[in-house]
Amino acid sequence: MPAINKLDTLGYTVEFHGVETFTVPKHCLQPTQSSDNKLEWSFNNIITNRPLAIEIPGARSAMGGVTLLSRLAAIAVLLFGAGFWYLSEWNKPGQLKDFRWGHFFLLALNYSLFFIIFAIIRFQGHIGTWLAIVLSAALSLPLLFLHLTRFLNRDFALKYILPLAVFTLAIVINGVYGRTLRDYVFVAALVAVLGFVTVTFKAWAEKRTDYLADIQRQRKEKFDALCHRFYVEAGKPWAQALALDSEAARLMNLHQDVQSRASGAMIQQAHEAMKRLQGEYKQMSESLELYSKSNSLLSDPLLNEKQSSMGRFEGQLNGVMKTLEQAMADFNQELVSGRAGDDVAGVCCLACGSRVSPSRFCPECGAAQAISPACEGCGATITIASHMVCDSTEPLKLFCPQCGRAYRPVTIPVAFSTEKEAAKE
Repeated sequence: MPAINKLDTLGYTVEFHGVETFTVPKHCLQPTQSSDNKLEWSFNNIITNRPLAIEIPGARSAMGGVTLLSRLAAIAVLLFGAGFWYLSEWNKPGQLKDFRWGHFFLLALNYSLFFIIFAIIRFQGHIGTWLAIVLSAALSLPLLFLHLTRFLNRDFALKYILPLAVFTLAIVINGVYGRTLRDYVFVAALVAVLGFVTVTFKAWAEKRTDYLADIQRQRKEKFDALCHRFYVEAGKPWAQALALDSEAARLMNLHQDVQSRASGAMIQQAHEAMKRLQGEYKQMSESLELYSKSNSLLSDPLLNEKQSSMGRFEGQLNGVMKTLEQAMADFNQELVSGRAGDDVAGVCCLACGSRVSPSRFCPECGAAQAISPACEGCGATITIASHMVCDSTEPLKLFCPQCGRAYRPVTIPVAFSTEKEAAKE
């Protein structure tokens, strides 16, 4: 208002709605009457150069209070989150282990719904501050309680978490609308929080220690079970697979012509798969050995990953063993078929060198024909010059020079010899 030099009559009235605090600066023209929501200036024949001015702090106006309270919503969510975690761990350590960011976001949104409702109501200006606070709490807190009961005990949520929400909301509301009682309320809240923590901290710490020790024990049991599964349960099939792969490689070297056959291709494919499995086996063995020597244990996600890797390894190992066994069987069958073809074409007598048809005795010289038994394990054969073996009715006990497995007992045919009969006479 511009400065006034002289006025015969001055009348000015200001009424306040939704404004809790206002002041008139000392350098301005002071009102002749004032009340809680009204200021009035009434003068006759006044000469002055003082302006008319009223100071309304932003935080004290309706708009300012709502704005400030909205800014403090983040602090309220932080206080509620800290108290929520402490009370949950005090009641039952570990009950929030499955509490993910999605749960926390929804919990924070339900809690913040109070501030959204309060801002809308106050901006309309039809309802007073304290009635708006009550309505906002009545609309938002039931939804918050419903969300809490989804993953917490109902009685615990009603007895502790819901009062915590009211307590934290009261703290921030007091920061905006507390007026002269603000500092006292803050002090009382601080004393209450420290007192509760002091009384419950020992039990909270003991429960947390027991819970962490139980978690370590469970992880140790899982780790020991994983080691037993790897070294013992999978160790025997792994050793058998290595021996089978080694034998298959040896046979491939002895019979180069088989590599072009179907069984040779299967053996080669299984051999390449075994090479990959050997790399995975070595990597997993080194990892387990490293953690077994260290003081730290695998976390739950890493343990689950190792168990999944172990399952894949066992599945691949079983597949490779089946392939090797089938390929070895086909390989031995092909060897037997090859020898049968050679028998049809004829054999060579080791006594006289004649090419004769397969028979027990050579039709040219009468000597016993050579015997070539096949190993039932690896398929390797040996040739026995029957005519050079002493006459005996006892079966020969022979062993495979490749794998050491015993052959089936071999009986050498004995021919009638006139020379031997004459020598006896």
